[in-house]
Amino acid sequence: MRGGAKRYSELHRLVPQASERMLVRSLRELEQDHLIQRKVYKQVPARVEYALTADGESLIPVLSMMSVWGNERQYA
Repeated sequence: MRGGAKRYSELHRLVPQASERMLVRSLRELEQDHLIQRKVYKQVPARVEYALTADGESLIPVLSMMSVWGNERQYA
């Protein structure tokens, strides 16, 4: 969601190895922790988007550093 709000189907395509159940559960937990927000648009068919909150955005540098750290040690 770093690049902006994403619909559920977009997220599922980005993480194809995640089952629907696991993705839904993860999105709900992230929403409860106030790291993402869920916005429902009242239209037919219903449209739902997920976006990072300010707290979620604040984690990007930390997660990026952890990714670099992990990648450096992957081949060690």
